[in-house]
Amino acid sequence: MKRVLFLFSLLLMMHVPTSAQVNFKLPLHIKLAFIGGDTLDGIVKIKKKGGSYKEVKFNGVDRSLDLDMNSYYLIECSKKGFVTKVVYIDTRIPKGRDQEAFAKVTMTIELHKEENNVKVDTSKPVGGFKYIDAVGDFDTMKN
Repeated sequence: MKRVLFLFSLLLMMHVPTSAQVNFKLPLHIKLAFIGGDTLDGIVKIKKKGGSYKEVKFNGVDRSLDLDMNSYYLIECSKKGFVTKVVYIDTRIPKGRDQEAFAKVTMTIELHKEENNVKVDTSKPVGGFKYIDAVGDFDTMKN
């Protein structure tokens, strides 16, 4: 009986993750608002560290994603007939902070209808969020 309990205890210890094995993600909830239009046919293209990562279609439903920590993301939101917006997300965090989970971050992105003869530079991020030491958590930034 002691041998069975010992083996059972050993198996349990082998399956308990250590802090080095913990791989936290940053939960992100994206809401798209189309000013002057419906919430159908929105597209969100996500780039991670400069490369293509994921594309999400919006049809009136908000989306949730889990982002890897210590990465950099560009999120491009678009819809035909609306001005495209790009936002950045920097998930880099200080050492030691990776031992705690983060609360879900909600990001609402408003897209406005394109106006005739108005040129808008959509190549640069309009804002985003990153970890702020003084706050001790993620916070928004505007460019």
